[in-house]
Amino acid sequence: MKMFILILIVISGLYIIRKIIIINKRKQFILERAINPYGVEYLFKQPEIDAYKRGVSFLDQSDYLNAIREFSFAINSNPAFDEAYYNRGCAYLNLAIKQFNKKYYKASIRDFSETIKITPNFKEAYINCGTAYFNMHKYKKAIENFEESLRMDGSIEDDISVKRFLHIAYEKLNKKG
Repeated sequence: MKMFILILIVISGLYIIRKIIIINKRKQFILERAINPYGVEYLFKQPEIDAYKRGVSFLDQSDYLNAIREFSFAINSNPAFDEAYYNRGCAYLNLAIKQFNKKYYKASIRDFSETIKITPNFKEAYINCGTAYFNMHKYKKAIENFEESLRMDGSIEDDISVKRFLHIAYEKLNKKG
């Protein structure tokens, strides 16, 4: 009986550590090992984290095509990786703005929408999705995304920028209609 309880405690300890890693993945993205309460170290191989890190590095260097490739690998390894979808969307959005290519705008909208589906309170995804729609002159959709982002907590600077875009989108929509 004592052995059964000990095994149950170890398994629950592993579950707690795994939960912590899943929660922290969104914040740190580099947590690769954990030590359970009994001092045993467990290594977690997560190739999507390495690909994600490379993607962020490429994104910082404005190498959008390589960033997209790395984020795509991370997404294929972990289809629920919201940050990878978000950052791939950012890479597509930057390419779209740079080349004014509707194909890239649509790809960024798909990725931001997937991010929102995985993590419904991802404020920045709503803002960037709204920006993509705004740049495609789809002002109704832009307004929906901007308004949803304003319902969420976040930085005041973001909200000020969003309100400016929202005001312009309403003006453009009224001129169209």
